[in-house]
Amino acid sequence: MDYQIKNENQEFSLWNKQEKIGYLHYNQDQEQDYVVISIFVNETYRGNGYAKILLDEFIEKARKENKKITPICTYAQKQFEKRKEIGDVLKKQK
Repeated sequence: MDYQIKNENQEFSLWNKQEKIGYLHYNQDQEQDYVVISIFVNETYRGNGYAKILLDEFIEKARKENKKITPICTYAQKQFEKRKEIGDVLKKQK
């Protein structure tokens, strides 16, 4: 499926043409690193891997900007726990 990513007002959203599939809400901490607050996929699209696409695209954004991510969202936390290949952007807690 072709999709588009939009990034506005601390919302990283996934679109299929004119329809929003889902979004990832984030903010920045004191060091200007990212905090993933929530990931939501519209009910119609659930179970098709769109939450993973959102997180993976956001991880690529963080890598390009040389930033780390603190996952508050339980989905993001679980992904960081089980996928060691994305651990390079996980912000270590002090």
